[in-house]
Amino acid sequence: MTEQRTFQGVSITFDEHWARIVTDAALFAYLERRGKKDASLLAVYLKSEYETIYGKPLEISADSLAIEILIHAYIDKLAKALHGARLPEALLDALGPLLSRIEASTAVIDCGERCVDNNRFVFDGLEPFAPLIIALLDK
Repeated sequence: MTEQRTFQGVSITFDEHWARIVTDAALFAYLERRGKKDASLLAVYLKSEYETIYGKPLEISADSLAIEILIHAYIDKLAKALHGARLPEALLDALGPLLSRIEASTAVIDCGERCVDNNRFVFDGLEPFAPLIIALLDK
């Protein structure tokens, strides 16, 4: 059962074991509000809404979710900025395919439980650094 939700303008799709966030202007507007830990609040919402929908917890910590959201969103933003930058043609030719792959990969942030998401270990492994990562990126 797939469920669609919107949180503060951010588009989210829930499937069993997954929360998927659209990386678009609404997400960036939400993340760029000042003075809040927005990715952390979004992560708490994801966990709460998932439990409401499926009657069981999403087996991803809030810190791991927040880190994944921030890293994907800002890598997407960097790729788009580089793609649109006035780079020398040879450099853009070399980077263009990589930037396009990054943008395609980050268009939707797929946050899955370990049983279905083969890169969950990356974000779970970064959990000890969550306060630092969130402080640096969630501004």
